[in-house]
Amino acid sequence: MVDTGDLKSPDRMVVLVRVQSWVPPQALVGMSCFYQKATVITQEFLETAEDVFAFVRARQAAGEGCCLGVITDVSGGSARACGTVFAVTAQGHMAGYVSNGCVDADVVAQAQQALQQGTPRSLIYGAGSPFMDLQLPCGGTVKLLLDPAPAADTCADIAAALTDRQPVTARFDAQNGLTGGAQGTSRTGWTDGVFSACHIPRLHIITAGIGAPIFALARAASALSIPTIIASPDTHDAGAALAAGAKRHVALISPDTPVDLAPDRYTAMLLMFHAHDWEPLILARALGSDAFYIGALGSARTQGNRLETLADMGLSPIDIARVHGPIGVLPSARDSGTLAISTLAEIIGAYRALTPR
Repeated sequence: MVDTGDLKSPDRMVVLVRVQSWVPPQALVGMSCFYQKATVITQEFLETAEDVFAFVRARQAAGEGCCLGVITDVSGGSARACGTVFAVTAQGHMAGYVSNGCVDADVVAQAQQALQQGTPRSLIYGAGSPFMDLQLPCGGTVKLLLDPAPAADTCADIAAALTDRQPVTARFDAQNGLTGGAQGTSRTGWTDGVFSACHIPRLHIITAGIGAPIFALARAASALSIPTIIASPDTHDAGAALAAGAKRHVALISPDTPVDLAPDRYTAMLLMFHAHDWEPLILARALGSDAFYIGALGSARTQGNRLETLADMGLSPIDIARVHGPIGVLPSARDSGTLAISTLAEIIGAYRALTPR
């Protein structure tokens, strides 16, 4: 019996306990290492490479051993994509995740052993794995590479590039683990014994609007850890959105007063006005940016009128075609919560397409 009463876990963190009664040593042949002892770990479900590399950098700065892991191959069903990174400390804290609970406790035990031995190790779970006791219910296969001593300067450079909104490719090999990182994108996978993991900056959203839609969007985005900036002429609505999780408010003065919101290639620009006279100037400036997604609230008829207005302003057909509308994957959403989820699904789909596969 393991008493977990004193283990405290903050938001997005879970305590995993794996306990196995004693069995004869000969029965452990071909079985995963976590069955050989009780393993108690804490796990924080970090989703982005930026957060994982920052975690590694922080642990290293504190003088704590930290193992960096990467998923190097996936076949069949899998909770995470090829190239996903995660980290495990010597104390058993896991940042990120590999599965939906199927193998993560064993990954922690394997990482702790790698930290003790000081050498990288490759693992395979699912079909073809030597661990007969650990099966993936989805029937897939996941291969991992663990580096118990990733170079601190490389981890810092990768984290800094992603924080600065630059894509980066981390490179690994089976003998040395993490070997370097370079700004720019490349296909994730193996080439001549080198595994490249491409990571892009986290999704940001700028939402310009008024009323319930901007509140619901901020709340839903916050639940997904998507940073959101609210641009609104209404301070009350903006305050509600900030309370719901938005990061910052940019005040809009009038429909004719320009505001430079400056979305980058990894930022979506979303307009959620019912008074559409606020839109033309904001849309024109957004179309001059690198925003990967630009969308505006309204019916198909409203969208037609909107595009005509942009054409009258002298914008090119190619630019005008970038404006999504009606927004969302569900037609005619009649409440702000459904609209927010529907629109986020569309934005996330477009964002995923930015990563080379």
